[in-house]
Amino acid sequence: MSNKRQISKSVECMLWGQAAGRCEVCGRELYKDSAYGLSGNYAEKAHIIAVSDNGPRRLADLRDEEINDANNLMLLCAEHHKMIDDKEDHYLVDHLLGVKADHEERVRYLMSIPRENETQMVTYFSNIDMEISHHDANLYKQAVVNDSKLPKFNEPISLGATGPQQNMDAAYINQQVVSLELAFKQKAQPVLERGVGVSLFALAPQPLLIKLGTLLSDQYDSHPYQCHRTGEKWAWKRTSREVDYRINRPHQPNTTSKNIALILSLSASISHERVTAILPKTETPIYEISIAEPNFDFVESEAIADAFIKTTRSIMDEIRNMFPLCEAILLFPAMPNSLAVRFGMNYMFTSDLPVVIFNEHNGVFEETISIGENNGE
Repeated sequence: MSNKRQISKSVECMLWGQAAGRCEVCGRELYKDSAYGLSGNYAEKAHIIAVSDNGPRRLADLRDEEINDANNLMLLCAEHHKMIDDKEDHYLVDHLLGVKADHEERVRYLMSIPRENETQMVTYFSNIDMEISHHDANLYKQAVVNDSKLPKFNEPISLGATGPQQNMDAAYINQQVVSLELAFKQKAQPVLERGVGVSLFALAPQPLLIKLGTLLSDQYDSHPYQCHRTGEKWAWKRTSREVDYRINRPHQPNTTSKNIALILSLSASISHERVTAILPKTETPIYEISIAEPNFDFVESEAIADAFIKTTRSIMDEIRNMFPLCEAILLFPAMPNSLAVRFGMNYMFTSDLPVVIFNEHNGVFEETISIGENNGE
């Protein structure tokens, strides 16, 4: 007498392969236990159309070989096997076939991403923003897969800020720079030097993000992601929208000036009065890059970040050529996180003027760190 529940080894292997060893409802790994990570077979092979005459979703005219075919089976954890059978009126055949197809299509898509698109996820968060929803490895994975990249490892490398939470004044930022340089050298640089691309998720005061950008530089395959306040937290949006970056130049500037101020009014407006209040008494020419309505959410795509870099590059070059005696650019930044990193990545140590970065602390701009201060030595 034949066993109607008998599933052949070949079908079982096919099912494991199609599901990549994960529950086709919740995605849980079924080759290790969820509490201790012990290896084992924790999968259950669930029939979409039941074997027994009184089973869930039973169709009388289905032959035995069709019942035990991979097309009628789902690889599930025990919890979801019980759920779909106990609530058969809710989990109908068409619904389950759709769930199965979606899961197996995800597996096929991920496996179709070529190895050269593997990326190392890297995070850097200071205490500027401890909102837990930003710190989720699954959100990072969604962002990189959305870009047709494949995370090289399940968990990201963290370059996280150290020390207790405190005021983010100049002393704090300078202390964090030391920690950041050490963490980058020990954790990220070896990965980059192996030729692996990096996907960066970072939130920190502007000087630290710019500093991190200089460490990544443009010689490595690095992609900083923007933290969005709405929709998918880190994934780039599918949009062709462009942003008009506006440049305000100084009127009749003194071309012998030794310092030039550069204001980046992008995530918020920075009034010139706040800047001139702390500039040297000699008149300092002021450049400003802004958008029509500064906000945190306008960087929706990498193309918008690319356009920002093109604009800032033209201004950095213009300042260097127009002010031959200039010794430093005084930078007053208010920009989304990804642009701050890109600004640092685009900095050219061999030709750009040194940049002194000011940071807003308790409503006042104060000088923090410099980049390129040893240029030309």
